[in-house]
Amino acid sequence: MNHEYSNSDVVIHGIVLSEKIYELAQSRDYLDSLEQKMDARIKGKTWAKEYTILVKENLKNALLTDTIFIRTNYSSNCQLSLRVGENYLLFARNIQSLDLLFDAKTSAFVFQTNQCSLTQKFKRNVRKKLRKFESTKN
Repeated sequence: MNHEYSNSDVVIHGIVLSEKIYELAQSRDYLDSLEQKMDARIKGKTWAKEYTILVKENLKNALLTDTIFIRTNYSSNCQLSLRVGENYLLFARNIQSLDLLFDAKTSAFVFQTNQCSLTQKFKRNVRKKLRKFESTKN
């Protein structure tokens, strides 16, 4: 948990409000999951799932909004499927300009995560562990 927590820009408890699938408008090269530069013209279309999340609790880093968007690559081994109406503990990172999931619609409140992170259905005992971990860091 230490590694994933440290590498996440935000950790939140949130509820999924909606889900959509769309084609990313990529007009430039990007880094793939192994951080190798990919030519968008050769790779072809990239699809993403974007979830609207109501933030119930910030567990790492405060947000200036109560609603954020989480993107996950629609066609990767680490594709994440969340269910509308369910509560999740989300470990997420900001989307940078060279990330696969970046496009012209990316804003400050769009983050990325995947199944390979510790993102999971919300459990109170995991929140307690996170709080304890955070208190030992300070």
